[in-house]
Amino acid sequence: MQQVRTKGTTIAWIMSDGGAFACGVGDARRGLGYPPGYETRPTNWQWNYERGRLWACLADPDIEPFDRGRPTSEAVAIYRRAGKLIL
Repeated sequence: MQQVRTKGTTIAWIMSDGGAFACGVGDARRGLGYPPGYETRPTNWQWNYERGRLWACLADPDIEPFDRGRPTSEAVAIYRRAGKLIL
């Protein structure tokens, strides 16, 4: 099996991509497992969902990751400080 092709991206794109990050944050904060259909989602969706779950473990539960659908500067700063822990 070959590795998927990689490309550069930004934290804001990861956090905004198709709701995957937000879904991961929400599931982690509610103590839920993986959503139905997780296995059939595109690879980038799965990665960003996992990143959301990790972010939720590192961020204070009172911090909202989004304001009107856009990542907050505080949420991006948490992601940036976490660096390679989130990937």
